[in-house]
Amino acid sequence: MKCEYCPTYGENWESTDGLLPEDKVLQAIRIAHKIGIQSFRISGGEPMIFPERVFMILDELNKLGITDIILNTNGFNTHKHIEELKQYKIRKVKISVDTLDKNLFKEITNTNKLDDVVKSIKDLRISNIPQELNMVVFKKNANEFWKILDMCVEYDISIKLLDLVYYDILVRNSETPEQYWRREYFHLEEFIPELTKRFGEPK
Repeated sequence: MKCEYCPTYGENWESTDGLLPEDKVLQAIRIAHKIGIQSFRISGGEPMIFPERVFMILDELNKLGITDIILNTNGFNTHKHIEELKQYKIRKVKISVDTLDKNLFKEITNTNKLDDVVKSIKDLRISNIPQELNMVVFKKNANEFWKILDMCVEYDISIKLLDLVYYDILVRNSETPEQYWRREYFHLEEFIPELTKRFGEPK
């Protein structure tokens, strides 16, 4: 996906010549485990572009007895790999979704993959694979929060809201990064009154 609020190559700002060799990936995992690290997050970029590498990493982590594993994904093809994911001990799969409106989804992500993302969310639920949604909230999609929240309540899954990040470079917008951020930034506390009405005071 090419989300309008993300740098072209992600937060590292630049493309890479290739993938880290598999033996180096496994070496890094083993060293991290050896020095006592017990929590791992498989992220990116979009890791499920390379599902075989994801499963290689999960194989190694589970062999080492590690189960505190989070897989971050935009969910566009996660539904294709549910049976494989069921074989691993994963704490949760975190799927990013900013709207349930197809037109707005296309505007934000420059793709038509909303149906695939929703299918991944539903299939993970059916398969009892723990999941959580990530939603970047900005003015353009703030009203969509309530639809996504209703889905989370219905499916009994949690959601994490993320602020719009200010980046120094955004090549997908005609505005400067500052103009875009100032126009689109949304204060999450605006949700608090309605959330309190629905669910009571935060604990």
